[in-house]
Amino acid sequence: MNELERKLLAVIAKGHPERMMTVAMNGKMVRTPTAKWNEIQVAMNMTVEQLHDPIAHLVVEGYIDSGREKASGLGRLLGKEGDTLFWATEEGRVISVGPTATTMSEQEKSEALDLAVQVCKQLGYETTQYGVGVCLLSIYSGYTPFEAASQIALGTLARDVREAGTNMLKLMAFLPHARAMIDVIHEYADRGLLRNSLSENDINAMMRVVTVAPEQNAWIDRVLSDPIIAQERMAMSMVDYSKMFGEDEAEA
Repeated sequence: MNELERKLLAVIAKGHPERMMTVAMNGKMVRTPTAKWNEIQVAMNMTVEQLHDPIAHLVVEGYIDSGREKASGLGRLLGKEGDTLFWATEEGRVISVGPTATTMSEQEKSEALDLAVQVCKQLGYETTQYGVGVCLLSIYSGYTPFEAASQIALGTLARDVREAGTNMLKLMAFLPHARAMIDVIHEYADRGLLRNSLSENDINAMMRVVTVAPEQNAWIDRVLSDPIIAQERMAMSMVDYSKMFGEDEAEA
């Protein structure tokens, strides 16, 4: 997702507050604001022709949906056709640009938090109660659920590596987990769910944290210098590292 599509998604997600429509999202009926072509054109300062491709891409990715609003009885007699209405899907609403505590509804906050916890699991971590609170704080601060989960993963990885001490076998076991997480983060970044600057920063830090080198401890200190991240454990790894180097070796 490029910056134009992000801005377009935000416009559609905001919609027209006085034109609510009940639509099906993930098997449930939801009331959501909608936007018409002319409203999108004005907000984006673009022609319909210029908007066709970015809107088509957002539809294909599942971030927006559309439907037809029937013309009124009088309108039909006058030969008018119904308008096309666009709205953000559940995922589109969650990742739309700039969500804050004041602009998100309670339902949106809950959906974003649930998604962040789910992504943490995909990265191999079970969030603690404290970690859930950190996720929510990140979302309130304008980060997407995917960015919040990446932060939890990086902070927990740094803590786990530090606690492993100088046991080389344990330290080497973190490398395949980090690489697997990086693949997932790359995939989400390619879909526009993480900002490139943040994903590149987290990916670089993950590799620095798990790579046994003279600067490794400095990178761990850098990640854990954030008092919120360092205060308490945010998540527990779901990866059994002992299987990567053997129980006997782990105790050596």
